Amino acid sequence: MRVSGYNLQAAAYSGIDTRKNILLVTFLAGGVAGLAGVSEVLGVQGRLYALFSPGYGFDGIAVALIGMNSPIGIIVGALLFGAFRAGGNRMQMRAQVPDAIVSVIQAFVIIAVVASQMLLELWNEHRLKKQQESKEA
Repeated sequence: MRVSGYNLQAAAYSGIDTRKNILLVTFLAGGVAGLAGVSEVLGVQGRLYALFSPGYGFDGIAVALIGMNSPIGIIVGALLFGAFRAGGNRMQMRAQVPDAIVSVIQAFVIIAVVASQMLLELWNEHRLKKQQESKEA
């Protein structure tokens, strides 16, 4: 599993059945998630509430994107999104600002991070091209 996670092409080249490996990991992860959900619903609450998980999965994807999949970056992104949520609730209570404004701000942050990553990649490609051209000349 570890080889497939690090480099799918290397795993396939070494003879590992990557499709089988991916399916196995997917089923295992789904089973563990299902057990966690069942234990939460049946054990703690006794029933399923309508707002059991109000978008935490989507927030997790956004936090991982902002943190660029690095542990420190994810912690910073999670703290930022937590501050947004807490601040949005406080703004709604005190200033009568709609809570949806937090989603708009989060969207702007995500767009800014993705755009900066894309610009950085384009800049690096441009720089590498110039280096190769200067070596050829």
